[in-house]
Amino acid sequence: MYRYGYLREGERYVKRKFVFVCMIVTLTVASLWAGNMPGKAKMPFFRLNAYEISGISVQLTPPGENVELTDEEIQTVVEILGRTTVYERDSSYSDYSGQNIVFHIEKKDKTTVEVAAFTPFLVINGEGYRADYGACEDLSVLGNRILGNRRNEDGG
Repeated sequence: MYRYGYLREGERYVKRKFVFVCMIVTLTVASLWAGNMPGKAKMPFFRLNAYEISGISVQLTPPGENVELTDEEIQTVVEILGRTTVYERDSSYSDYSGQNIVFHIEKKDKTTVEVAAFTPFLVINGEGYRADYGACEDLSVLGNRILGNRRNEDGG
């Protein structure tokens, strides 16, 4: 096996190959572990685009009104959701009070997603997450602006 303290050519190749395979396995396991760490920031709507969506409605409580969005407004919602970062799960949003703004998203494949902006929380299909404050606030402002525009169009 060893000759004067050195590996023969074939044995050196096998040892290098073994070390290389061990490094690849270690890196793969480490990256999988890091990707599933709790508390890691995620962008759940990063790949969402307006072409996937057949319609969005927004429900504001209070005042308890529901409004269908135009194509331009859908594009704005998609842009805001695309840059929204969520962190760890947190169900304490139910302990807070204030206005709740829920976007009901219906995709063309007939699946639905319900996203509630409740700063600093984002509730996705009933599961609460701590979220980026700015994006939650942008969704809240957008929902109120849409409702205000509809009221002005309707004459009050």
